[in-house]
Amino acid sequence: MLLASCLAYINVNTLQSEIAATAAALVVEEGLEYGPAKRRAVKQMALPARTELPDNDLLEDAVREYIAVFCADSQPFELAALRELALVWMQRMAAFRPYLTGAVWHGTATKLSDIYIQLFCDDPKSAEIALIEHNADYEPRTVKGFTGGDVEALSLSSLCKPLSVHVGVHYMVYDHDDLRGALRSDAKGRTPRGNILAVQKLILLAACRALGIDSEKEPQRGQFLPDLQAHSQAMGQKAGEKWTAAALLQPMLPRSDRLLAVQNTQNAPEIEK
Repeated sequence: MLLASCLAYINVNTLQSEIAATAAALVVEEGLEYGPAKRRAVKQMALPARTELPDNDLLEDAVREYIAVFCADSQPFELAALRELALVWMQRMAAFRPYLTGAVWHGTATKLSDIYIQLFCDDPKSAEIALIEHNADYEPRTVKGFTGGDVEALSLSSLCKPLSVHVGVHYMVYDHDDLRGALRSDAKGRTPRGNILAVQKLILLAACRALGIDSEKEPQRGQFLPDLQAHSQAMGQKAGEKWTAAALLQPMLPRSDRLLAVQNTQNAPEIEK
């Protein structure tokens, strides 16, 4: 009896790992969110619709493994460009305590990934007014937030020049009081989101690694990188091109058709991981 239980447990874990591996390819290659990717994987594997799905942590591990094997050369550049673009949109909405979350924050993003920024506002409507003042063409809708309740999502499309793609930028608007719970560590002991300073640090650390600067010699806050031209070339830019400056001059374009493709709140909890 015990042996049969152990074998069943092993079989379930193996199956979930296989589903996660299949879903990871869909996340990276097609830009699917975790929920739709898991369901598509079950269908592709011809499994019963009620098959138990892997959790998001297992799928994230599979995504990291897939990137390490198949995208190790291109993904760091794509991630850096998306973080630069995210920083621009965070700075534009700095008055509303922006925090970056999702794949761009956790480091698993590719050029097909969207940017998710959580705002913690004293007056939630003021964030939408600010977007209007920025002449942003955005689309509002209601989704499930990390608190379990409904929150407003403000979605737009922004050109990422280094990648030559339009990227979905989604602001999730929370009350200021929700910020306290947002700073708790996740199941892996990580910070699930980061503010402007934290994102700037990630960008700086990545640039240091690209330049071969070890951690003991990394520039501190207020210092500059030793050679911006070298940084640009190391990260795949044209000499002298600065992402932040370019992103600030980008036109705010209407959202693309793929942004937040699910038009109801059934899959909304999968927006934020």
